[in-house]
Amino acid sequence: MWSFSNLLPSMTECSTLTETTHFLRTFVAKSKITSLAVHLGAVYITADASITHATACLRYDSPDLLDAFHISEGRHEWTLGWTYGKRAKGRYMIELRLPPRMLECVSFTAPGVMSISSGVVASSPSVHLSIHSSGPGQLIIQENQLVARGLTLWHTGSGSVQLISPISVDVVDITSRGRGIVAVVASTLTTSDFSIANHSYGTIYLKAPTHVFADDVRVVNDSHGAVNVAFDSLTTDQLTLVVGSSGPIFMSIAADLSVAMIDTRMSSSGSLQLTCSEDGSTCDRHQIAMSGSGDLCTNVSAVSTQTNVSGSGCVRDIAPCTLQSFDRIKSLPLRRLLAA
Repeated sequence: MWSFSNLLPSMTECSTLTETTHFLRTFVAKSKITSLAVHLGAVYITADASITHATACLRYDSPDLLDAFHISEGRHEWTLGWTYGKRAKGRYMIELRLPPRMLECVSFTAPGVMSISSGVVASSPSVHLSIHSSGPGQLIIQENQLVARGLTLWHTGSGSVQLISPISVDVVDITSRGRGIVAVVASTLTTSDFSIANHSYGTIYLKAPTHVFADDVRVVNDSHGAVNVAFDSLTTDQLTLVVGSSGPIFMSIAADLSVAMIDTRMSSSGSLQLTCSEDGSTCDRHQIAMSGSGDLCTNVSAVSTQTNVSGSGCVRDIAPCTLQSFDRIKSLPLRRLLAA
């Protein structure tokens, strides 16, 4: 059974590093930093209302590390990494402090851990937030609110992305083209357009233990990976579920589902399971297209149901169920880990 706690590596914590570190170097940004491109691990980002410009603190135990460390600034973006051709030897940790609510874009490509604490990410109806993870590392974001015009979470690596925050965003796009894990837990979720797409071998988990409001919800899995969605309740005009490969979509609405139109499509050998509480749930129209050899299971009762089976797959009714894999989802503590 999968749990967020399984994402924690076994590494030395910050307290040990602080006790053994012999060197400290601080960098101060010249301009307002709204974007970060990070190509190394052990990076920990916090908000500091007492500063006006971003600061980076490198703690290390070998002079070779300072010589290898590279930080550059351009167009309101900091890029952190290792100088080409120089080998980093030793142990280090990087602490970034940003003025509150300044970060709009983050890219993480490295092994190791990068964590972003509450108060760092921009929160405004006019901003578009971009999160991109393309490496084998772990990107951890814990916020107390995410308010934005748009949120793009793009995962192309073998590592993991964890986002825990209330979300109030007009357009949300969560896409995986990697082999790792994307896990999003939203205590509240309000959006006009919500899209989840899995195009590779990875797994996407979305949990919203609340009443979710959205105009349009789309869940697509055309990969060998899986998409797991668990809502407490869902109110939406249209719910679209598409399975185009061997991977499954599991969607569970623990309480009531209120939807005008459900469009479910299967063109492959995968599986699709949509369940809700039969008491209080309403659906005006359910359109089902089965052109593949997979298995489509749902207990949704619609006023009008149109089923078109042109493949060898199976469409059947099932009893309500819950996704037990979500029961153990926990928040990763933002422990500061040491890269060696």
